[in-house]
Amino acid sequence: MQAESLRRLVHNECTVLRAENAGVDRKPNALDRQASDIPTAELVPGDIVRLSAGDLVPADLRLLETRDLFVTQSALTGEAMPVEKFEPERKLRPPGTLPPEGLPVAVLDSPHLLFMGSSIVSGTGKAVVLATGNHTYFGANGRAAHRQAAPTAFDRGVSQVSWLLIKFMLVMVPTVFVINGLSKHDWLDAFLFAVAIAVGLTPEMLR
Repeated sequence: MQAESLRRLVHNECTVLRAENAGVDRKPNALDRQASDIPTAELVPGDIVRLSAGDLVPADLRLLETRDLFVTQSALTGEAMPVEKFEPERKLRPPGTLPPEGLPVAVLDSPHLLFMGSSIVSGTGKAVVLATGNHTYFGANGRAAHRQAAPTAFDRGVSQVSWLLIKFMLVMVPTVFVINGLSKHDWLDAFLFAVAIAVGLTPEMLR
């Protein structure tokens, strides 16, 4: 109960620019009175978001303006070093360093896109929201991780062998019990011997 109460107290906010600010109950940003600080959960596609050093990227974004913006994407790509991001209109690379035409740039390597799960290391920027919540790249990966994977050929092979051993045990144990009991006329000893056979087969089924 206390953990749930603390979870309600802690929430992430982001700074957005919305045209319809007049007459709206909002929380103005301390540095820009035209912008508003809203909970990340209230973001919608099309919102304009202001970003600065230390901010968590609240959604999948396309950059509109930047100033020395560096982002860490280690949660998504595993890359430890920050990467520079800039709006598509800027040309920071000389023509000779551009990738050959016809080869698509990996989505996460795009210098114009920011993804939920990354964070701003330095600089400032302004971006438009493309996707939020479970519709983001990060959210899609989370759904895929919780989705039950289809059984592989190895899994199916192990299952078939296990069922074969179970059937073998169901046939062999009663057979040994009956034959041993009829031959020795000691049904208790025959029962214990059959149980020992079943116990001996169990580790084979667990391999």
